[in-house]
Amino acid sequence: MKINLSWKTYAVLSIVSLGGIHAMEHVPAELTGVSEGYTRFYRSSTASVVLSGLVKVKWDNEQMTMPLFKWIGGEQAEELHFCVHIAHSSGPKLNRARTLGTVNSNMDQHWAQAYSHSGATRRTIQDCHLFENDIPNFPDYIKIKLVPKT
Repeated sequence: MKINLSWKTYAVLSIVSLGGIHAMEHVPAELTGVSEGYTRFYRSSTASVVLSGLVKVKWDNEQMTMPLFKWIGGEQAEELHFCVHIAHSSGPKLNRARTLGTVNSNMDQHWAQAYSHSGATRRTIQDCHLFENDIPNFPDYIKIKLVPKT
């Protein structure tokens, strides 16, 4: 019996046979669904979004390059940690994502910046090298989502 597969089906089957999700690091975005689960976060001084019903996000600075986060998910039995992923919304780097930092369920008292695993705060979008420090050419919105940190 001979089976004809499209190149996309063949690519997905090859990835699965090569070790599953770990092999998907260099697979084109259209095959991995990297844009799934993102929320549009517009570059406006009054913009705010809620991510996964747990964290509210707003802009901190005039250039709208530093998001602030506040936990709104209620009290938890144990501290929860999430990575904040941001992605391009247009242009040649569409769907290229970076981790901005980490937020947790203890961020419920005040607005705070995401923190990096090295402990640094004041993480801006430029720090992720996603927009190449080109503030005037930032898109109208970025894509942002929470990913549970394990």
